[in-house]
Amino acid sequence: MQRQFNVFSPVIVVYEGESFDWVVNPAELGTASAITVLPAEGTWPLDKPSYTVTPGTPVKAKVIGNVGADFMCDPPALNVTTQKIITTPCAADGPCNGAVVAPGNYFIWLNETADTLMAEPDPANSNYWPLPQPKYAVPPKSWIAVEVPAYASAGSYPVIIANKLGAPQCPQLGQPVIIVQSNGGPPGRKKPKKPAKKSAPAKKKAAPAKKSASKKTAAKASKKVAPARKPVTAKKKKKSKR
Repeated sequence: MQRQFNVFSPVIVVYEGESFDWVVNPAELGTASAITVLPAEGTWPLDKPSYTVTPGTPVKAKVIGNVGADFMCDPPALNVTTQKIITTPCAADGPCNGAVVAPGNYFIWLNETADTLMAEPDPANSNYWPLPQPKYAVPPKSWIAVEVPAYASAGSYPVIIANKLGAPQCPQLGQPVIIVQSNGGPPGRKKPKKPAKKSAPAKKKAAPAKKSASKKTAAKASKKVAPARKPVTAKKKKKSKR
């Protein structure tokens, strides 16, 4: 199922390699006959520099990069101030296949059935859940983009996929899981200390060398001046003969 995005969407979430359609509703055009979609500035992950869209005629675009971007419309939408393309490395997949995603990234659940699919944590582990909402509904023949918070802990989280009446929808695949990948440790993790430089031990040997040198110098000096310190013996006076 090829997805479609209204040109006035404030945010669209796509995956690298995906092809999708730009569309526009006639009531949104005002006095214009067509809308041009183009990058606001900087990087651009799509295959063409701009797209001109008219009502009733979807315009194809392909995601060729994995960077996010701001985009704009000409003429602009009346009630949209900012527009953004978010790219994710995870291709769109069915809810029964779970998801594999890094913290702070998105995954896309694509429902190609005629029933609404409900996704929620396994009741046996209801508190073990990485997503901000307690449950998600994926409309029939449609999709949702889910953001995994940056603070989500790495692990495998069991998911129950059922219809609105609570009947399981993935018996042939077993129980799907959401796998949150490791993000390299919690924020603020201290970096390991660098090993001490090899030249440091040489400084310790230098101190004793100075002491031994001063002792030798002092010893030599004392030996040299020692003879000079001998007292001069007084000469005995000769007794006079009378």
